[in-house]
Amino acid sequence: MKAADQVKKEIARRYSADPDGWQVLHGRNPGGSSDLIVVHGSNIWIIKENAINPYQSIGLGAKGRLEEGEEIKSFSPYPFGLRPLPSEQMQELMLRLLSGKSTRKMMEEMMKIKPSSPRDIRSPVILQGPVIYSQRPIELIGETHRELSEKLDQELEKLLYKKYPERMGIYR
Repeated sequence: MKAADQVKKEIARRYSADPDGWQVLHGRNPGGSSDLIVVHGSNIWIIKENAINPYQSIGLGAKGRLEEGEEIKSFSPYPFGLRPLPSEQMQELMLRLLSGKSTRKMMEEMMKIKPSSPRDIRSPVILQGPVIYSQRPIELIGETHRELSEKLDQELEKLLYKKYPERMGIYR
């Protein structure tokens, strides 16, 4: 287990080296913390965070491995990624939004753009996603990883109690 920021930096480094084939699930667990699940190949990261204030959160994360044959169901036909958008395409999208015209076909075209490493993007606008939201993202992963999720919940509660005991009533 590591601090959430450290885990996010590891994910960002790995994404930068290999931007293909990522999935991101996000949601809130019943305890109120934010659950973020990131999958790439056989690697899975689970990050749990609680907001301390609008600008700061506290959290923990851990990396696991998917067992042979174990998969996380893909919930989108498009992988997660950073996609460079030309200014003209962004302007056309804005015009469509402002005029009330459908943007579905245009968004589908944008999502077909191959995800890129941040170091390779030169365009002024970046499309990020998709991030799939689920009310209970942990339920979408295997039992082994649910145990890891529960351990992270317990450790996050201990960390919150240690650092912010006056706030513990908020998170219950």
